[in-house]
Amino acid sequence: MTFDREAQARREIGVTAVSRPVAVALAGAFLLTLLVGALVDLAAPEDHPLADLGARLRAGFVGWGSEQGLFERTSAANRTLLREIERFEDDLEEGSALAEGLRPPARRLTRLLGVGTEEAWIGRQGWLFFEPDVSYLSGPPFLHPAILEARRRGGPTWQAAPQPDPRPAILGLHERLAERGVALVVMPTPVKPALHPEKLVAAGEGLGLPLQNPSFDGFVADLRAAGVKVVDPAPLVARRRAATGEDQYLPTDTHW
Repeated sequence: MTFDREAQARREIGVTAVSRPVAVALAGAFLLTLLVGALVDLAAPEDHPLADLGARLRAGFVGWGSEQGLFERTSAANRTLLREIERFEDDLEEGSALAEGLRPPARRLTRLLGVGTEEAWIGRQGWLFFEPDVSYLSGPPFLHPAILEARRRGGPTWQAAPQPDPRPAILGLHERLAERGVALVVMPTPVKPALHPEKLVAAGEGLGLPLQNPSFDGFVADLRAAGVKVVDPAPLVARRRAATGEDQYLPTDTHW
């Protein structure tokens, strides 16, 4: 009898045995970690980004007139709460005293182990790559209808749905500038792995450069068809690399 991965995982979870002392120790360590982090940030100075959370929440709830119905007031309260929760999480991630103290050694450890971080991937010969750059090249076409719809639905629930397609904004700006006699020039900056894929993986050796997302050519063609000037430096950089044999990007940065 065969099982798929999900069924196998459920079976293994179902037979996992943890002794009571181990369970208590793990739960205690988890709660202690949460408590230490909270105590460190509670002792933060008054100008700490988390210090004004209560004031921000109160300010967000001000201005609900009695003329609003119960549904409107509840929806507004929910949007405010969701917005402030995300702001709190961002502030906690960026401004937490505990995080600020642990982040540098954690980065050194990940660099030493060669595993990188959530957004910085370690390639070959110590080269670093920005994860969104890699996802742009290896991911699906960014103008595919399904991708645009997924991006539109992926915005915050307390804000209006974002426009996932960059073309309307660019063309709108082009038209407004043209009315004033100003020409818009769009220069899409090539991402690092597009010119140096061999520094990321060995399979990148010998690939035709520059690499691009499958939607890129259509994106440029649509802009040019509407009269927008597009200067794509990627082929120029690729030719310069071929002619000189020199690296076109800094190994540990995204600058080119």
